[in-house]
Amino acid sequence: MSIFDTLNTVRRAVAWGRLRVYRLTPDLSHHSFGEHDAVFEAIAHRDMDLAEKGMRHHLESVRRKLLSSSAESA
Repeated sequence: MSIFDTLNTVRRAVAWGRLRVYRLTPDLSHHSFGEHDAVFEAIAHRDMDLAEKGMRHHLESVRRKLLSSSAESA
C-alpha cells in the first residue's frame, strides 16, 4: 500500500506539473474561434443553411486537426 501511495503521489505531481507548463486555453487567433463566430452569425441571421455548412466545416476542421495531431504523436 505504501508503494501504491508513493506512485500515486508522483503521478499526481507529474500531471499537475504538466498543467502548469501547457496553456489551458488557445490563442485568440485559434481557428475554432472564427468558425464558432461564423456559425453564431448564421444562426443570429436565421440562415440555417449557412449555419449547417459552417458547423459541418468546423467539425471537419476539428477532425482533421485531431487526426493529424494523433498521427504526429504516434
